[in-house]
Amino acid sequence: MTLHELGQKHETDKWDHSHTFMGESYLHIYERYLEPLRGMRLNFLELGVRNGNSLRMWKEYFPHARIFGVDFNAQCKQHEEDRIEILIASQDDESQLGSLADSAGGFDIILDDASHINHLTHASFQILFPRLKSHGFYIMEDLGMSWVDYSEHADDPAYMEGVLKTHQERGISIHNDREDLEKLFRKLLFDMDMNRGDVHYLHFWSKIAVMKKGA
Repeated sequence: MTLHELGQKHETDKWDHSHTFMGESYLHIYERYLEPLRGMRLNFLELGVRNGNSLRMWKEYFPHARIFGVDFNAQCKQHEEDRIEILIASQDDESQLGSLADSAGGFDIILDDASHINHLTHASFQILFPRLKSHGFYIMEDLGMSWVDYSEHADDPAYMEGVLKTHQERGISIHNDREDLEKLFRKLLFDMDMNRGDVHYLHFWSKIAVMKKGA
């Protein structure tokens, strides 16, 4: 089965209309990069677990991989199963994320589908990209949400239920400033232009950034 078909089978939202542009879903795009790795023994990390459907999709797509998930919601631990390990932690917890990466021996693929709060997305990248293996992929998902300042909608239940409410209760800023990510992307592009750094390429798609780490 293709990744798109597996997404439908496992009822993820990565294939639906809101995650599709010009006839290609997120999963069509990911398969362009990841299909050659399908039979390999690798470590796959997804930030953001929610209902566990995405992790189960990745488990089937990569039959020899160890699948890791990170979520701050303790209820997500129930989605652990053979070859799926879930860490309960915030996506900016350097100590816990670092320990997970060390115990796994690093990651081959990292997909950030967590809070979509820009400073947290940036923090995860700073923590985890150094722990990505050579020739590995780092993917940021749902960049369309990075333009939304959640703090302006604090009284709107549609924005505040679940993740955002919990972040606010824990004192984590939900102010979203796209400039947090723009600075990161400009820095990566500048380093590439200057023939330095360890990003081989940075590709942008609708709501997605895909980075490949060099040797």
